[in-house]
Amino acid sequence: MFAKGIRIVEAHFPNLPLTEDKLTIWREMLADLTSEQFIQGIKSFCFAHKEIYPNTNVIAHIRHYALADPNRKTAAEAWGEVLSEVSRVGSYGAPQFTTSEIHRAIECVGWRDICLSEQIGVERAHFMRAYDGINERDIFNAVAGLGECVAKGGK
Repeated sequence: MFAKGIRIVEAHFPNLPLTEDKLTIWREMLADLTSEQFIQGIKSFCFAHKEIYPNTNVIAHIRHYALADPNRKTAAEAWGEVLSEVSRVGSYGAPQFTTSEIHRAIECVGWRDICLSEQIGVERAHFMRAYDGINERDIFNAVAGLGECVAKGGK
């Protein structure tokens, strides 16, 4: 599968010098990806980049595209889910969220603080910042190989 991915990269970026040393490093740094993840990462990288500059960290991009979940909710979508739960259960109820990232962001801000806020825009900003930070850290950890791949929505 590695050879297929390299052929895709060579077809998209014919001026990219792929030496044996570079390919050995790529193989080692991408070895933990499944075949499907690897090919998805390669294809997404090729679709997203028109050209590669000399200092582009291609390995990091491929890992990011291979491991990041394209269906992950945006902060605005997650906030919409939070507001639905505020309406459904209120400050004394037990909210149910579709992802662990939303739950973790709620823990940062505080469920009662959100429900009882007189300036909901402030809590919205705090939630969105926390949610984005959690997602960025999870994706970084997955891309850097620092534990389980929680970028796919793991709990």
